[in-house]
Amino acid sequence: KSTAVGDARVTKMKLGMQLTAAEVAAEIRNGGAPSRDLSETLPAELGTLTNLEVLDACRNKLSDVKALSPLHNLVTLKLDQNDIASLSEGMQCKKLTRLATLSASYNKIGALDEKMGRLAALTSLNLSNNGIKELPVELSDLSEKVLVHLNLDENPLKDSKVKKILEKGRAPIKELLQHLEKEKQSGQIGRASCRERV
Repeated sequence: KSTAVGDARVTKMKLGMQLTAAEVAAEIRNGGAPSRDLSETLPAELGTLTNLEVLDACRNKLSDVKALSPLHNLVTLKLDQNDIASLSEGMQCKKLTRLATLSASYNKIGALDEKMGRLAALTSLNLSNNGIKELPVELSDLSEKVLVHLNLDENPLKDSKVKKILEKGRAPIKELLQHLEKEKQSGQIGRASCRERV
């Protein structure tokens, strides 16, 4: 396949097996998909592939995903089995209007960005086996009619109600989103009453 960097025809890419960012960039320029692992960061050149819809960067050593920022046409993003501590810097949730599948299991993610609730097209979210302690109440903005798969297994979640809901299996999405909505509402009521006292 011969494509130039940023070529509109490049819509899918699988990255894997011990490849430096510079080598990935060279392979992207030459139109190939890298076939060895990435170390720590995605190459900035990846951001030129603005029509990229599917990115599979599983089983690497990625800790930095900033290069994802310009990829607004992503539909599927797989980042499983890396060293990622945060998705916040690489994901502009408001602009990812087409993102349907996000999988970042077996990473080091400790917290979720509250803006993840803006991923309106999200049908599948897998963040199992991370270090997530709390779910942002803004996740309640996700639609239970759209989100059909949710996996948060093996995270040290603090909220006992959330844990209890998730123990029922991977399907109680509606119940979880309703609980987060109640938490959001009670938080807004709590903040309003604090402002009144001041």
